[in-house]
Amino acid sequence: MQKDIAISLDLPLRLAIVDKDGQTMLIHQTTEDYCGNYRVENHPVLEKIESLFAALALELSK
Repeated sequence: MQKDIAISLDLPLRLAIVDKDGQTMLIHQTTEDYCGNYRVENHPVLEKIESLFAALALELSK
């Protein structure tokens, strides 16, 4: 957040879990979205965010 304070508008992380045609979907901003919207390229936290969402998606697919 120190590189671009505007990212605080998207924190805490937001996501939506929806059912579309019988399939559960996880909708969230990607690290590319954050990089494109804010000056946070290659920030280590972005990898953690992506890992979190990947783990959630894996759990939803079970």
